[in-house]
Amino acid sequence: MAFSTGASCAQELDGVAQVVEGNSAKAVQFLTDQFAQSNEPLNWQNTFLLTYALWQDNRLEPIEQDFLREFASANPSVMVTLGDGSEIEFPPGDEQAKYIAGLLADTPNLNEWWLVDQTAMSNLAIVAYTGDAAWNRIVNFFASKFYVAWQESNIGNGYKPIRDLLVQTYQFYDKEGRINYSGRGLIFDAMAVINDHVNDAVPSFIYNWIEPKPAPYRPYDRLLETQHEQQAPDLSGATAKPGETPDIGAVVCLPFVGC
Repeated sequence: MAFSTGASCAQELDGVAQVVEGNSAKAVQFLTDQFAQSNEPLNWQNTFLLTYALWQDNRLEPIEQDFLREFASANPSVMVTLGDGSEIEFPPGDEQAKYIAGLLADTPNLNEWWLVDQTAMSNLAIVAYTGDAAWNRIVNFFASKFYVAWQESNIGNGYKPIRDLLVQTYQFYDKEGRINYSGRGLIFDAMAVINDHVNDAVPSFIYNWIEPKPAPYRPYDRLLETQHEQQAPDLSGATAKPGETPDIGAVVCLPFVGC
């Protein structure tokens, strides 16, 4: 799946952006209307709702990346031109919302974050949490790292290479909290990808202990929670900044799309 970072096509910040038609434009309108009622800056939960809509076509268009950069900037608001030519003043976000938008707009090469430190590994989980396409991309990235260690593992060495790498990765997500549940989900899903690839040859004890607690740690699960519980989940496990895959179309209704 496409996972553009847009680093080569960044535009100068000017407080103006465009959003294509479809769910992205509907999300902008929905969140703007919500702001008109609450008069509170958009939070991390609002931002994940927005990014989920942006990912519905499995890619981020350059104009959508520009929109996220504008939103992540210090500008108090962004003047957005929708696909039908109408203009709307998109509300500001709080610091967590801006941080998420900035990460997604300009995600670096994922290798720059891999096992570097707590913040970098939390960033991987945050970006994965922005939508199904992002989740699948980062699951596959984790799997590519684990697969090298798996190929070096066997009964003779007690599967030490893969077990050591899993423990090393898990240590970044061993605390409580949403980001860490998401990180554990990435590890578990990546190993499931490898196990499927090698026709169930991975002994279950190697990674079944990593399965996250019941929690909406994937984007799809988070949307279900948002729809049916209507309350913000706990982000107390975040490190400094905030920081979860089937197609949702026939299962759950985005508030700005309907059933």
